[in-house]
Amino acid sequence: MKNEVKSNVKVGVTVFAGVILFVLVIIWAKNLSFFSEQKHIVVSYSMVPGLELGDLVTVNGVRSGKVEEISQKYSHVLVTIGLDKEVKLQKDASFNLMMLDLMGGKKIEISPGVSPDEMDYNEIQQGLFSGDVSTMMVTLNSLQSDLVGIIKDVRKSLDIVSDLYNEGELKDELYDILKSTKELTNDVSALVKENDETIKSLLSRSNKLAENANNLIEENDEKISSLLEKLNETAAKSNELITSMNAFMDETKNKNNNLGKILYDEEMFKKLTETLNELNELSKIINKQMKGSGFKVDADIF
Repeated sequence: MKNEVKSNVKVGVTVFAGVILFVLVIIWAKNLSFFSEQKHIVVSYSMVPGLELGDLVTVNGVRSGKVEEISQKYSHVLVTIGLDKEVKLQKDASFNLMMLDLMGGKKIEISPGVSPDEMDYNEIQQGLFSGDVSTMMVTLNSLQSDLVGIIKDVRKSLDIVSDLYNEGELKDELYDILKSTKELTNDVSALVKENDETIKSLLSRSNKLAENANNLIEENDEKISSLLEKLNETAAKSNELITSMNAFMDETKNKNNNLGKILYDEEMFKKLTETLNELNELSKIINKQMKGSGFKVDADIF
């Protein structure tokens, strides 16, 4: 009886130890902790294919937390991750969703950043997901029909070109084009050889002309500069004269000077006309007196 009790106790202790060991292995594998404090960060992703609760979160490749919650919000997915309290992230930290292994597992890899300012852990961070093998396969499947259509069109084009070539039309045209090109090249080469001396002489004269022009400019640099300065002064004075003339014309049109009053003031013009008429009459009387008995002057001098 005692041996049976001892045996049962041994079995119980072994089972209990196995259960504890099993729990410890699960805690280690899932990065569970009942005593350490954690900080929580919410990260927004456009999509999180294959990501599950409890998936690994690493900082520079070091296990530092896990995925605690995944929720849908409008067109984005919010992922809450728990990080060890001692982990420190900067303002420019990045959260990359990537493959854990070839079997399709996912993890979140965090780059802590280099900014001097620490992250505000209460703000929603923007995550990055550049795609993986599965998303690439989905994209390729969506493009499959387009690729098939493109290949068919290319085959049709190649068949048309092959038919034209086999009929001889395209072949003859290509041959004529190549032959004409060769003849043109030969003609140009012969023309260059025949006029080689002329071309060299022309280039030599061009170089000499350019050299003479440079020498002329260098020798008369001061005179040219002085001439340009005088031209600038003349242009400035011309601008001043034009400005003055414009001002005079404006004053004349606005009747602000005597010429403007004479030309544009109707009352002044009328009076001037009357005065001229009176002077004309007076000159007629004087001429008449001069031709007649002269002037009769009745004056009491003393």
